[in-house]
Amino acid sequence: MIVRNGHHQRGLVSFEHKIRIRATLQSDSDSFGIALLGRLHQGITVCGDQYEANDKEDYEPGETSEGGLLRLGEPKEEVVESGFHRLSQCTCRAGDAKLLRAMESSEFAALTQEEQIRRIEILGRQALREFGIEPTSVQPLIHAENTTFRVSGPEGEFCLRICRPGYQSDANVASEIAFVGAMRMAGFDVPRPYQDRVVKVGVDQVPEPRNCVLLGWQEGEFAKERLTPTQSARIGEAMARMHEFATHWTVPEGFDRQGLHPWETKTLAIETPNSMIEEADRQTLVGILEESRRMFKELPRDPDQFGLIHGDLHRGNVLFAGEETRIIDFDDTGWAFWLADFSAALAYELRYDSYPEVRDAMLKGYESVRPLPPRTRELLPAFLRIRIMTVSDWLASRSDNPQIREVGGEWVKRLCESVDRS
Repeated sequence: MIVRNGHHQRGLVSFEHKIRIRATLQSDSDSFGIALLGRLHQGITVCGDQYEANDKEDYEPGETSEGGLLRLGEPKEEVVESGFHRLSQCTCRAGDAKLLRAMESSEFAALTQEEQIRRIEILGRQALREFGIEPTSVQPLIHAENTTFRVSGPEGEFCLRICRPGYQSDANVASEIAFVGAMRMAGFDVPRPYQDRVVKVGVDQVPEPRNCVLLGWQEGEFAKERLTPTQSARIGEAMARMHEFATHWTVPEGFDRQGLHPWETKTLAIETPNSMIEEADRQTLVGILEESRRMFKELPRDPDQFGLIHGDLHRGNVLFAGEETRIIDFDDTGWAFWLADFSAALAYELRYDSYPEVRDAMLKGYESVRPLPPRTRELLPAFLRIRIMTVSDWLASRSDNPQIREVGGEWVKRLCESVDRS
């Protein structure tokens, strides 16, 4: 059934955004439990929480299932049209708190981009107090996967990152800080984690507490509209040095970073029709997914082709400062094939006629530091298609972000137009 609109108080449950639920009726009881199974507007899944009520008259007759349960039919039309579904005598327990948080998250997702940033800034300023920073300026930067701000103060210049909930665990974020800190100790010019710690902060204006990371500001310039061959070669060199470090780094106890190929077994958003993606493009993406799953069953995960990578090495995460090439934003760091870093760096360059020259420059730059992964030229086109597929899937699953809701479809279309150029 679908419950719409309204509020939750004293036995009333309703949603400003849709949530799909399943209702079951115990055959020997006048009460029934409602198990939340579906997705809220922004993609949060809530499952397994039971809520008791006795308004079974609101439902059309259902049918008996295994275990003596009666699966109720759809709610009667007048219940849906009234704007809320009654859950009288609702039992207040731990699950109710989770439901309330989910509802608050749904309401937050419906806010404008500007209002979301404004509220997250309130949380960010609280995090700065936890870090002992007294800012003179807090300027929004990007609100997409995470939310970032440029922070100025007597203590220095920083990038404050407010982590999106549900993406990285506490251990994941702490491990990212450990990896970046180890790279700095080895001489890499990567962002310095302030105090080498993560703080978790919650405020009334944001529905859930969020991990916050404060990083030293990195000076430099991003590539303009596209990479030049010279810039691409420098990225290849920097990538190779990072891969070489990761190959020989001793992972500390408790280190926890995710695998970056979860789609091998996980169901993706693109596997079902999505309003953000034209059906022809979705079928193209599903074809890439199926091809990739077959290919990955055959690829060995040897150290010469698999390890700890950056994971998101596009030109928006590389700064050029004189002769220095500075890699930033290690939020997606995880275990993957080395070629996944090449594809992240090159996928957005496919649409330009200069792509072959840019690709060759990157491979040459990498090879000047360490050998290329086995079968690089043979496998790179498939990894580029995988990158297009995974970014499109990420966009299709991010209906919680107002800007992505508005322009995500166009971004997916543009990505899919690059498939044949891979």
